[in-house]
Amino acid sequence: MMEFDVNAVFLDLDGTLYRGNSPIEDAGQFVQILRKRQIPFLFITNNSTLTPSEVADKLCRLGVKAHTSEVLTSSQGVAAFLSHHPNATIYAIGERGLKQALVEHGFQLVDEHDAGLSVDQVDFVVVGLDRSFTYDKLKRAALYIQHGAKLIGTNPDLRLPTEEGLIPGSGVICRAVGLAAPAEPVFIGKPEPHLFEQAARLLNVQGAGIWAIGDNIETDIAAAQQLGYSSALVLTGYTNEGDIASSANRPTLVAKNLTTLARLLKL
Repeated sequence: MMEFDVNAVFLDLDGTLYRGNSPIEDAGQFVQILRKRQIPFLFITNNSTLTPSEVADKLCRLGVKAHTSEVLTSSQGVAAFLSHHPNATIYAIGERGLKQALVEHGFQLVDEHDAGLSVDQVDFVVVGLDRSFTYDKLKRAALYIQHGAKLIGTNPDLRLPTEEGLIPGSGVICRAVGLAAPAEPVFIGKPEPHLFEQAARLLNVQGAGIWAIGDNIETDIAAAQQLGYSSALVLTGYTNEGDIASSANRPTLVAKNLTTLARLLKL
């Protein structure tokens, strides 16, 4: 059996540690192994709806020990990406996790009911998953973009794995905004490298000893491949075994579940 260096782990959530509100078998045990081996890790999620503390609380409820400081969301990634525009005015389509991250970084958010704001006063339209998405939000976003605002998407995910099955993701909403504007979004979440680059800085790690572990060959594995990281695809969520051959992305390892992966990595 091959020997692998594991110096840090970037661990996906949806489809890897849980589906919706149901834990995936042995998720808590896998994280405990990382702690016992003192392997630095972060929980990294494209999901923009929850704050880091809410993500940590959810993991704990599902039997996975987690701390707020161990969570990196696409909302935090967007806020960091926009940090070079400290005085920007932002129209955010999304939920609490996205809006709180932007406010904590000092950005001014356009109020949902602020009809008096001129359409050319908005610098960015940021789109995440919004389960209260409406035609009015779509219209306002399109008008802001037509008058100069740049379109930023938290992530391009079209579908999310849940206990019900695959449901629409924020990429669907961002595509709608992009078509209405029209505009091409800049995405921050996986498969773009921004979140992993931010995670590497936070953990002060680099190189092939970094492992990205996730269930989606087109996001988790693709992001790792761009940066030269090792990657492990677990078949517990979005990607099934039949999808692998047709993908241009090649994980270092493929495992049925986290228990098998721990054995392959000799953790």
